[in-house]
Amino acid sequence: MKFIFFIIIFFCLSSCGLKFPNLELKFEEKRFFLECDNQNFTLLVSNNGRNFSLFDSLFTPIVSRNFMNSKFTNAKFLPPSSKYDELFYEILKMIKEDKKYHIYSGKKLFCKVNEI
Repeated sequence: MKFIFFIIIFFCLSSCGLKFPNLELKFEEKRFFLECDNQNFTLLVSNNGRNFSLFDSLFTPIVSRNFMNSKFTNAKFLPPSSKYDELFYEILKMIKEDKKYHIYSGKKLFCKVNEI
């Protein structure tokens, strides 16, 4: 019984902090149009890929996250949400590869991403 308890604790602790490799990027700001699950969003990525701000079609802020030390953290006054972290990292890879269009299919989202 103790063995099962330790396995459960191990998986809980290992899944707590999702880390991503750092990408060295140099840019001021990039804008993207996202179509995710039949909703339209605008994403602003700034400060060399450290700040992410996601807005809905009425430019209401949805998510604001910072990427530092291989982790995403919540920023500003919005409720914490890690729903878009994997998408944000894919967009960083898209910027590094200088792509203008990408289709993201993750566990929680399906998005078409276009750089504006």
